[in-house]
Amino acid sequence: MFTITVNKRKLDNELYKYLDGCANALIEELKQAVTEVDAVFTGRLKNSFVIRRTRPLERQIISTVPYAMFINDGGTLKDVDISDLYRWVVEKKRESEGEAIQSAFRIKEHLRTKGTHPRKYIEKAIHRFLSRELQTKWKVRYMLKRDVVREKNLKGRSVV
Repeated sequence: MFTITVNKRKLDNELYKYLDGCANALIEELKQAVTEVDAVFTGRLKNSFVIRRTRPLERQIISTVPYAMFINDGGTLKDVDISDLYRWVVEKKRESEGEAIQSAFRIKEHLRTKGTHPRKYIEKAIHRFLSRELQTKWKVRYMLKRDVVREKNLKGRSVV
């Protein structure tokens, strides 16, 4: 017989690294998806994703901008901060003060009455991340299985 022991601290450290790596990879997928669905205006949304460690073996990815879910889900906005729209118009359109105020009010009215279509960048990012993650696990399993077979062929017995 034989005994297998696990160093809990090393195992925890590896799990933490894996979780942090997954969270960082998902953030990169979110950034790419936001760009692909043409939801980048100022870059605030794209750069707003951060990791929150809620429990030792749990990570949350959150956005620091309040409109992240609105961009993802679409719909109408009843209460839009006109000052944010004004700043965006001035920054992006380089309009004069009077033109920028008028543009900001037109955008606010459009968001209130017609809204925006859903961009679904979160779903796209998660789907891509999971597809890649499952492929990686499959490759690791396949490589481990192939190594066992190779070792079996070399030594005449399996090590599993």
